[in-house]
Amino acid sequence: VYKRQVVMSENIARYGGALNNAESSALTILDSTFYNNQASAWGGAISVPRGEVTISGCTISNNIAIDGGGIAHHPNTGLAELFIINTTISGNIAENAGAISSVRSPIPLSIISSTLANNSGGGLRVSDELFLQGTILHNNLPGNCIASTGQISSLGNNLDSDNSCNLNGINDLVNLDPLLGPLQDNGGPTNTHELLEGSPAIDAGQPNCTDVSGQPLLSDQRGEPRPVDGNNDGQAACDIGAYEAQVAITTIEVDIKPGRQPNSINPRSKGLIAVAILTSEDFDALQVDPGTVGFGPAGGEKVHSHAHVEDVDYDGDMDLVFHFKTQ
Repeated sequence: VYKRQVVMSENIARYGGALNNAESSALTILDSTFYNNQASAWGGAISVPRGEVTISGCTISNNIAIDGGGIAHHPNTGLAELFIINTTISGNIAENAGAISSVRSPIPLSIISSTLANNSGGGLRVSDELFLQGTILHNNLPGNCIASTGQISSLGNNLDSDNSCNLNGINDLVNLDPLLGPLQDNGGPTNTHELLEGSPAIDAGQPNCTDVSGQPLLSDQRGEPRPVDGNNDGQAACDIGAYEAQVAITTIEVDIKPGRQPNSINPRSKGLIAVAILTSEDFDALQVDPGTVGFGPAGGEKVHSHAHVEDVDYDGDMDLVFHFKTQ
């Protein structure tokens, strides 16, 4: 069974305020939102007592329960598998584990490239085993991991802001603030926590992150591409969490042969051609590093002579002028 781009809110039940997977079937939930649901026992939004459930690209927020404010993974008979990928679990409330409570489960719960933040009653509660990879755990009070008698196994590249999960996987980060923005519409079908500028989670994941089956995870929760060189160090790597910071693109204006009308060019000439980057209300051309500027296909030709500063469009702002070989 597949559910895609579903919104479930204002529901009340004993188990799983919005959804209780009580059958032994497989359920996949994609790009959906669960908020303001309530359970009088466990699983404020979702309860998984049986079957195989995959939650991907979803936001689970502001749900309430006694146990597992967001999700309860509580098998009662048989086996219950739960996979959480590219998902944000935020602002949920419970007496035990505001984000996820996983107890009595002989099959491990897997959380990959997700963000669990700002949940009350703690983040994770595990009595058996949980696999954690590329995930942010932040500001879940009183701790990101609470009353966990089971094993939280790190597959690496996680961020635990209070070090309560005792992670020791490769490239795990602890006692660091991930610098999350508020839960809001940052693009895509569901709300996310943006990684703010300077976040230690940017490019701190695997060079090529993967899903539960080991296949490349090519997009974040919003559908934006992964991996991206978010810190501009020349090497792309996945960000930790459900949000992948994208490279900012700035639109600039250039003037070829400034001051000439028309701006005709003889491509067979071996002379120099002036190209100006113009300063505008939104862009200061003098902030450009001349050594990074190229001309022609793929910027193949570098500056032929030193750049100089001149107000070529007579608007009172100084522009940056380069010279390249016409060919």
